[in-house]
Amino acid sequence: MGSVIKKRRKRMAKKKHRKLL
Repeated sequence: MGSVIKKRRKRMAKKKHRKLL
């Protein structure tokens, strides 16, 4: 899941970046 979150962080790092962490 770590690699998947990294890819999403680049796109959703503006909003969903906090909820994923």
